Amino acid sequence: MAFERKWLGTNAMWTSERPCSLPGRGLPQFALLDPMGKIVLTGNSARMKSEIESKIDKMLRQPHPLIGSVPKTVLRPYLSMDRGQYAKALKEANKVIAKPGRKDPEKAVEAAKQAAQAIQDKFSEQVKRVQWLRQNGYPSEAYALYSALKKGSKGNQEFASQVASLKTLFEGDEWKQETRASTMLSRIESSLYKSGPSPGLKKGLQQFMLKYGETTVGKRAQALAGFLN
Repeated sequence: MAFERKWLGTNAMWTSERPCSLPGRGLPQFALLDPMGKIVLTGNSARMKSEIESKIDKMLRQPHPLIGSVPKTVLRPYLSMDRGQYAKALKEANKVIAKPGRKDPEKAVEAAKQAAQAIQDKFSEQVKRVQWLRQNGYPSEAYALYSALKKGSKGNQEFASQVASLKTLFEGDEWKQETRASTMLSRIESSLYKSGPSPGLKKGLQQFMLKYGETTVGKRAQALAGFLN
């Protein structure tokens, strides 16, 4: 069905990971999230194209969802977090905690503490995501996120330590084998999404499985092989 309806020919990452729980089991099903990760629209994407576009357009024209709900001094840490600047964001939140200002200082301190916790939680979640991606056959995506976290953690020892614990995931012969497998599978997927299944592509996937079947990328490819059978 996915090939017939051309759902695979996009930049979407098809994965067994369940990003969120939604009612119903129909396909294609989507969830649209706002900048804070809150689900604002769900349903069948094939039937709701105009509604999705309208909602996204409206969200893009709206100010940050936290404007008006937190003191202005506390908005900056959230904006830095959104940019992936976790060390900077936490430093900004702690600065407000230390010097909340004269206008409603108790509210500012409480909001800054919540921001600091949100920043730490988000960073920890991203670290776990690197591990999930690496262990489930997405080495390129894992390394890209790892690099972004490494950059965003500079200046914070705790964050830098968490990132340093991931370094061994990207070392050694196993890592090299995984990246080679990922490159080859990406080529197979591109051909499949562009031209659809063919005897030559099926043969290529079989050869891939013989060479890389024991890698995490190979195990992910098993699902792709299931589509072709």
